[in-house]
Formats: sequence, C-alpha cells, structure tokens
Amino acid sequence: MKSTILSSLILFGIASSADPILFSPISGAPFAISGDSVMIMNYAGSIANLNLATSPTQTSKLNIPAPADVYYFDFDYKNRHLAYVALGGIASYPLQYRNLATGTQDTIGSSTYYKEDIHTDGQWIAWVDYRNVSTRTPNNSEVYLTSIPAMVETRVTSDTIFQGSLTLAEGVLAWVEGGQVILKNLTSNIQSPASTSNAYQDNPSLGGGYAVWEDYRENASAADIWLKNLATGSVTTLCNASGHQGHPAVSNTWAVWEDYRAGGFGVLWGQRFSDGVEMALTSPGTHSEQPYLVGSQLYWYEMDSSSIRLLTRNLAIEPTSINKATVVYGFSLIPEGMLVSGNSPIQVEGFNARGAKVVLVQNAQPNGQTLVYPKESGYTLLRVKGPWGIRSISFHKAN
Repeated sequence: MKSTILSSLILFGIASSADPILFSPISGAPFAISGDSVMIMNYAGSIANLNLATSPTQTSKLNIPAPADVYYFDFDYKNRHLAYVALGGIASYPLQYRNLATGTQDTIGSSTYYKEDIHTDGQWIAWVDYRNVSTRTPNNSEVYLTSIPAMVETRVTSDTIFQGSLTLAEGVLAWVEGGQVILKNLTSNIQSPASTSNAYQDNPSLGGGYAVWEDYRENASAADIWLKNLATGSVTTLCNASGHQGHPAVSNTWAVWEDYRAGGFGVLWGQRFSDGVEMALTSPGTHSEQPYLVGSQLYWYEMDSSSIRLLTRNLAIEPTSINKATVVYGFSLIPEGMLVSGNSPIQVEGFNARGAKVVLVQNAQPNGQTLVYPKESGYTLLRVKGPWGIRSISFHKAN
C-alpha cells in the first residue's frame, strides 16, 4: 500500500527529520492504519478521544458512545470498521462496534467484564476477555471472536491459563498461551503452536502470510526475532543480534522490529524479504518504537526529550541492496568499493574525524556502478545528498 497521507523517499533506511510527522500526540498512544487513514487516540485535557485523519491537515474527532470520563481506548480499525472498549471510572467494559461507512453502531455481546487486545481485520473482531475469571483461576483470560456483520460471540479458548498479546490479520489469529505463540486459521479452523520450542515467546505479529514474534530460546533475558511462513510452515531465525529485539511487525515485503543491540535508545531495524538485507531504519539519537507495517509503508513512534512523533515512510522506495552489504548507522571504515543501485543522480560527501567535508562523487548516476572510497582516506561517515534529501550513513561489507 502506498499511503497518500504523505510519502518520504529515504535513502539506505536512515531516518531523519524529513520523515513526515503525522501526529505529535501527548503520549505514545495506540494507533491503527487502514488504507490512507490513521486512527489514533489523543487527549483533550484528561479525556481520551479517537481521531481519524485522512491527511496531516484533515483530522476529525469521532463522536462515539463512551463514558464521560473516558481515559483510554483499546481499539482497532480496518476497512472502515472500528472496534473499541472505552475505559472510564465505572467498571463496565462493553465491546463497541462502529461502521464508519454506514454509521452503524452496535454492542458486541452482553458481557461488561474487562476486555483488552481488541483487533479487527475488517472481517473478524477478536479480543482477550476476563469474564471467566474466578477466585480459583485469577489469571484466567480467554480469546473471543466474532465475524462482521454477524456479531455473534464465539469463545476460542477454554482452559484456565492466561491468554494475551493477541493479534489478528488476514483471517489468522495469534496469541500467547502458557508462554507459547499459538496460531489459528479462521478459515480452516486449524490451531497449532507457532513453533515446537518450549522457550518463552511473546508479542506476535501477522501480515503478508507470515508470523513473527519475540523468542527467548537462545537467551532467557534478551529476545530474538523468529519468523514462520504460514504457507509452508517453515520456521527461521529472523534476527539474533546481540541485545534485545522486540515488538516486531511484518508484511509481505518487510519485517521491522525494535532493536537494542547497541544499548541505549531503541532503534528500528528491518529485513527486506526480496534480498534478505538487514538494515537500521532509524537513528540511535532518538528512541523509536511501535513499528506498524502496511505492505511497504512503515509507521512508528519517535521520541526525544521534547516531543513524541508518529512518523511514516514508504520502504518500497529504498534503493536496492548495496553489494549485499549490511547498512548500519554509526561510524565505521568505508570499504574500498561499494556497489550503489538506483536511478537518480546523487552527491556523496565524506567526513573525517574532525568533521571536515569533501565531495567524493558529484552528480553520480548510481546505476549499479562501483563508487570507490579509499580506506586510507580516513573518512568515517558518508552523507549522501540526492532527491531524497540528506542522510548520514556508513557501511561495512557483509561477511
């Protein structure tokens, strides 16, 4: 999907202030994307509300049933279908549905017990429900489901353990049960663990025929990202770099996750499925989190000491891989030769340790030719200027 909210052409994946800012909410509030619109929770004073934006300058507050003192919405939005639970001062949590195309409003079921992890793919609505909690089973939650427009509740799980971290996409449910990711195809009704490992797993995500999740089988205190092809059943390690990787998102073209291999702030890293190249997508100078993918369109929160920004970028416009090298943000030696692909003129500037700049390549047409930067030149950082703007990047060769 190519978002028409705003698009940004980003070279080699390194984020900058040129990424379109969709919102600057008071907090890193939940958001959902459908087509060319964004649904996001924001606040007017202490009262939460849901806002629908079809462009950065066209935003409207939804007038939907909610307590007068609502302080939080758990919601999802897809194909003009909105499902939500509004949390207020009264301990009553009915699951609400609004069709934004027709204006139809409905309450799903009659239970007012607490619910969370609300998700919809436009055909189904699923959630985690606590109506079956008792003094004997205080941690008992269950997964419930309804189809659109039938709105008849179906209980998906029926044991007495905790279910959580629910997600739903493309007719597939995923949740964590007893520390394992469980997958359920809603068409075939087949349910099975995502993998045979008994190690703890968390935060699954679905999209493009894949499932990804945090996996602790190699390190009990720092997760890796694992991936399952839902068509073939194959399970592979997507990223096992040092440090913690978490909260992945996946589509048919990319997987993106929060990465802490360098410590400090979270940096978004991703893998492009077309060539298997893994790269940093944001700068370590700010904290990036909550990646959300719709095809090749990436959305995420970027935070620093002064603001919180919801950003977007079209990853489909990234140049093809650079001689199969891994693109990294930071300082490293520039290899003697690097293959650059693309179809627009660029200018390559080098910086030495004192910050002095020299133009290494002027108006190059990077149609697959090799651009040579001598190792002994002492330049540790490249800045590439082109129609995409200016990005600071560095390279090292793949092993």
